[in-house]
Amino acid sequence: MYASIEEPDEPVMQAGHAAFTSIGAFSTAILDAFRASPQLITGHRQVERDMPHHGAGNRLNTLDDVESAIAVIKEQGEGTSTDPQNPYPAVHGESAHYYAFQEILHKQKRKQTQEPGQPPKREFREAPVPWPTNILPMGVVPQGGWLRPGLPESEVIGFLDEFNRAYSDLLVSLERAWKQGNSQLLDDAESQMTTLQSPARDLMECPLPDGSGHYGPEFRYVGCEAVPSPSERHDGLL
Repeated sequence: MYASIEEPDEPVMQAGHAAFTSIGAFSTAILDAFRASPQLITGHRQVERDMPHHGAGNRLNTLDDVESAIAVIKEQGEGTSTDPQNPYPAVHGESAHYYAFQEILHKQKRKQTQEPGQPPKREFREAPVPWPTNILPMGVVPQGGWLRPGLPESEVIGFLDEFNRAYSDLLVSLERAWKQGNSQLLDDAESQMTTLQSPARDLMECPLPDGSGHYGPEFRYVGCEAVPSPSERHDGLL
Protein backbone atom coordinates (compact mmCIF):
# COMPACT_ATOMS: atom_id res chain seq x y z
CA MET A 1 0.00 0.00 0.00
CA TYR A 2 2.72 2.50 0.97
CA ALA A 3 4.75 1.67 -2.12
CA SER A 4 1.65 2.36 -4.21
CA ILE A 5 1.17 5.75 -2.55
CA GLU A 6 4.79 6.76 -3.17
CA GLU A 7 5.04 5.37 -6.71
CA PRO A 8 6.90 7.71 -9.10
CA ASP A 9 5.61 8.44 -12.59
CA GLU A 10 8.35 6.23 -14.09
CA PRO A 11 9.87 3.91 -11.44
CA VAL A 12 13.52 3.06 -11.95
CA MET A 13 12.68 -0.46 -10.75
CA GLN A 14 9.22 -1.28 -12.04
CA ALA A 15 7.42 -3.83 -9.87
CA GLY A 16 4.41 -4.18 -12.13
CA HIS A 17 1.69 -1.94 -13.49
CA ALA A 18 -0.89 -0.58 -11.09
CA ALA A 19 -3.71 1.84 -11.75
CA PHE A 20 -3.87 4.28 -8.87
CA THR A 21 -3.22 7.90 -7.96
CA SER A 22 0.07 8.49 -6.18
CA ILE A 23 1.63 11.19 -4.03
CA GLY A 24 3.90 11.91 -6.99
CA ALA A 25 0.90 12.70 -9.17
CA PHE A 26 -0.59 14.80 -6.36
CA SER A 27 2.64 16.80 -6.00
CA THR A 28 2.67 17.39 -9.75
CA ALA A 29 -0.92 18.65 -9.62
CA ILE A 30 0.03 21.08 -6.81
CA LEU A 31 2.93 22.37 -8.91
CA ASP A 32 0.64 22.81 -11.91
CA ALA A 33 -1.68 24.93 -9.76
CA PHE A 34 1.21 27.17 -8.67
CA ARG A 35 2.38 27.48 -12.25
CA ALA A 36 -1.11 28.57 -13.29
CA SER A 37 -1.16 31.40 -10.70
CA PRO A 38 2.46 32.38 -9.95
CA GLN A 39 1.36 35.89 -8.92
CA LEU A 40 -0.13 34.41 -5.74
CA ILE A 41 3.33 33.36 -4.52
CA THR A 42 4.37 36.32 -2.36
CA GLY A 43 6.19 34.79 0.60
CA HIS A 44 3.76 36.58 2.93
CA ARG A 45 3.10 34.92 6.31
CA GLN A 46 5.37 32.00 5.72
CA VAL A 47 6.51 29.56 8.37
CA GLU A 48 10.20 28.98 7.69
CA ARG A 49 12.36 26.27 9.23
CA ASP A 50 16.08 25.64 8.89
CA MET A 51 16.20 22.06 7.56
CA PRO A 52 19.39 21.78 5.45
CA HIS A 53 19.41 17.97 5.74
CA HIS A 54 16.16 17.92 3.75
CA GLY A 55 17.58 19.83 0.80
CA ALA A 56 16.48 23.15 -0.65
CA GLY A 57 13.03 24.67 -0.55
CA ASN A 58 12.57 26.26 2.88
CA ARG A 59 11.81 29.75 1.51
CA LEU A 60 9.02 30.08 -1.03
CA ASN A 61 9.06 33.58 -2.48
CA THR A 62 9.02 32.75 -6.20
CA LEU A 63 7.79 30.06 -8.55
CA ASP A 64 11.38 28.80 -8.84
CA ASP A 65 11.42 28.32 -5.05
CA VAL A 66 8.18 26.34 -5.20
CA GLU A 67 9.46 24.16 -8.03
CA SER A 68 12.65 23.46 -6.05
CA ALA A 69 10.71 22.56 -2.90
CA ILE A 70 8.34 20.18 -4.69
CA ALA A 71 11.31 18.56 -6.46
CA VAL A 72 12.84 17.84 -3.04
CA ILE A 73 9.58 16.35 -1.77
CA LYS A 74 9.19 14.13 -4.83
CA GLU A 75 12.79 12.94 -4.84
CA GLN A 76 12.69 12.04 -1.15
CA GLY A 77 9.64 9.90 -1.80
CA GLU A 78 10.36 8.63 -5.30
CA GLY A 79 14.09 8.98 -5.95
CA THR A 80 15.27 10.70 -9.12
CA SER A 81 14.53 9.65 -12.68
CA THR A 82 17.82 7.73 -12.73
CA ASP A 83 18.47 6.66 -9.12
CA PRO A 84 16.24 5.10 -6.42
CA GLN A 85 18.26 6.65 -3.59
CA ASN A 86 17.07 9.62 -1.54
CA PRO A 87 19.23 12.58 -2.64
CA TYR A 88 18.70 14.21 0.78
CA PRO A 89 19.20 11.33 3.22
CA ALA A 90 19.48 11.40 6.98
CA VAL A 91 21.72 8.33 6.56
CA HIS A 92 24.06 7.89 3.59
CA GLY A 93 22.73 5.43 1.03
CA GLU A 94 19.13 5.72 2.25
CA SER A 95 16.54 4.61 -0.28
CA ALA A 96 13.75 6.93 -1.36
CA HIS A 97 10.45 6.00 0.29
CA TYR A 98 8.99 4.10 -2.65
CA TYR A 99 12.03 1.85 -3.00
CA ALA A 100 12.35 1.35 0.76
CA PHE A 101 8.76 0.09 0.81
CA GLN A 102 9.58 -2.15 -2.17
CA GLU A 103 12.43 -3.72 -0.19
CA ILE A 104 9.99 -4.51 2.62
CA LEU A 105 7.54 -5.94 0.08
CA HIS A 106 10.21 -8.11 -1.60
CA LYS A 107 11.86 -8.90 1.76
CA GLN A 108 15.27 -8.15 0.28
CA LYS A 109 17.58 -5.19 -0.08
CA ARG A 110 18.21 -4.06 -3.64
CA LYS A 111 21.64 -4.46 -5.22
CA GLN A 112 23.00 -2.44 -8.11
CA THR A 113 25.31 -4.03 -10.68
CA GLN A 114 26.63 -2.68 -13.94
CA GLU A 115 28.36 -4.42 -16.81
CA PRO A 116 30.70 -2.49 -19.12
CA GLY A 117 28.75 -0.46 -21.64
CA GLN A 118 25.41 -1.29 -20.01
CA PRO A 119 23.08 0.83 -17.86
CA PRO A 120 22.95 0.09 -14.13
CA LYS A 121 20.87 -2.94 -13.18
CA ARG A 122 19.05 -3.02 -9.87
CA GLU A 123 17.59 -6.20 -8.42
CA PHE A 124 16.26 -7.36 -5.08
CA ARG A 125 19.04 -9.81 -4.33
CA GLU A 126 21.02 -8.34 -1.44
CA ALA A 127 20.60 -8.92 2.32
CA PRO A 128 17.15 -10.16 3.38
CA VAL A 129 14.69 -7.81 5.05
CA PRO A 130 12.91 -9.98 7.64
CA TRP A 131 9.20 -9.43 8.22
CA PRO A 132 8.49 -8.38 11.84
CA THR A 133 6.98 -11.07 14.01
CA ASN A 134 5.07 -8.82 16.42
CA ILE A 135 2.73 -7.08 13.97
CA LEU A 136 -1.03 -6.92 14.48
CA PRO A 137 -3.28 -6.70 11.39
CA MET A 138 -5.56 -3.69 11.58
CA GLY A 139 -9.13 -4.06 10.35
CA VAL A 140 -10.72 -1.76 7.80
CA VAL A 141 -12.13 1.32 9.51
CA PRO A 142 -15.75 1.80 8.37
CA GLN A 143 -16.57 4.94 6.43
CA GLY A 144 -17.24 7.64 9.02
CA GLY A 145 -15.47 5.68 11.76
CA TRP A 146 -16.41 2.92 14.17
CA LEU A 147 -20.05 3.01 15.21
CA ARG A 148 -20.11 3.65 18.95
CA PRO A 149 -23.30 1.61 19.65
CA GLY A 150 -21.60 -1.38 18.05
CA LEU A 151 -18.47 -1.24 20.21
CA PRO A 152 -18.55 -3.89 22.92
CA GLU A 153 -15.75 -2.51 25.09
CA SER A 154 -15.77 0.90 26.76
CA GLU A 155 -11.96 0.69 26.73
CA VAL A 156 -11.96 0.87 22.93
CA ILE A 157 -14.18 3.96 23.00
CA GLY A 158 -11.75 5.56 25.43
CA PHE A 159 -8.79 4.91 23.13
CA LEU A 160 -10.72 6.21 20.11
CA ASP A 161 -11.72 9.38 21.92
CA GLU A 162 -8.18 9.92 23.21
CA PHE A 163 -6.71 9.56 19.73
CA ASN A 164 -9.33 11.78 18.09
CA ARG A 165 -8.75 14.52 20.65
CA ALA A 166 -4.97 14.37 20.19
CA TYR A 167 -5.41 14.38 16.41
CA SER A 168 -7.79 17.37 16.55
CA ASP A 169 -5.40 19.26 18.84
CA LEU A 170 -2.61 18.61 16.33
CA LEU A 171 -4.66 20.02 13.43
CA VAL A 172 -5.55 23.11 15.42
CA SER A 173 -1.91 23.64 16.38
CA LEU A 174 -0.85 23.42 12.74
CA GLU A 175 -3.50 25.95 11.79
CA ARG A 176 -2.29 28.33 14.51
CA ALA A 177 1.28 28.02 13.23
CA TRP A 178 0.25 28.98 9.69
CA LYS A 179 -2.09 31.78 10.79
CA GLN A 180 0.49 33.39 13.05
CA GLY A 181 3.50 32.63 10.84
CA ASN A 182 5.30 31.26 13.88
CA SER A 183 7.97 28.61 13.36
CA GLN A 184 8.09 27.80 17.09
CA LEU A 185 4.40 26.90 16.99
CA LEU A 186 5.19 24.60 14.08
CA ASP A 187 7.86 22.91 16.21
CA ASP A 188 5.27 22.49 18.96
CA ALA A 189 2.80 20.95 16.52
CA GLU A 190 5.44 18.52 15.32
CA SER A 191 6.08 17.47 18.91
CA GLN A 192 2.34 16.89 19.37
CA MET A 193 2.47 14.20 16.69
CA THR A 194 4.06 11.88 19.27
CA THR A 195 0.87 12.07 21.38
CA LEU A 196 -0.88 10.00 18.71
CA GLN A 197 1.37 7.00 19.27
CA SER A 198 0.09 5.70 22.59
CA PRO A 199 -3.68 5.64 21.89
CA ALA A 200 -3.05 4.32 18.36
CA ARG A 201 -0.99 1.40 19.69
CA ASP A 202 -3.51 0.73 22.42
CA LEU A 203 -6.27 0.57 19.80
CA MET A 204 -4.34 -1.76 17.54
CA GLU A 205 -3.91 -4.21 20.40
CA CYS A 206 -7.71 -4.56 20.72
CA PRO A 207 -9.05 -7.37 18.52
CA LEU A 208 -12.28 -6.94 16.59
CA PRO A 209 -15.16 -9.12 17.83
CA ASP A 210 -15.46 -10.89 14.47
CA GLY A 211 -11.79 -11.85 14.43
CA SER A 212 -11.07 -9.97 11.17
CA GLY A 213 -8.25 -7.93 12.69
CA HIS A 214 -7.78 -5.20 15.27
CA TYR A 215 -9.19 -1.75 15.85
CA GLY A 216 -7.36 1.26 14.50
CA PRO A 217 -7.52 5.07 14.62
CA GLU A 218 -10.38 6.89 12.92
CA PHE A 219 -8.57 10.22 12.39
CA ARG A 220 -11.81 11.98 13.25
CA TYR A 221 -11.82 15.76 13.85
CA VAL A 222 -13.87 16.31 16.98
CA GLY A 223 -13.60 20.03 17.70
CA CYS A 224 -11.35 23.03 18.00
CA GLU A 225 -11.01 23.48 21.76
CA ALA A 226 -7.36 22.52 21.77
CA VAL A 227 -5.13 23.40 24.72
CA PRO A 228 -2.52 26.16 24.22
CA SER A 229 0.85 25.00 22.92
CA PRO A 230 3.93 25.37 25.17
CA SER A 231 5.08 28.40 23.15
CA GLU A 232 1.69 30.10 23.37
CA ARG A 233 1.52 29.59 27.12
CA HIS A 234 5.04 30.99 27.47
CA ASP A 235 4.41 34.00 25.21
CA GLY A 236 1.01 34.77 26.72
CA LEU A 237 -0.72 34.49 23.34
CA LEU A 238 -3.71 32.69 24.84
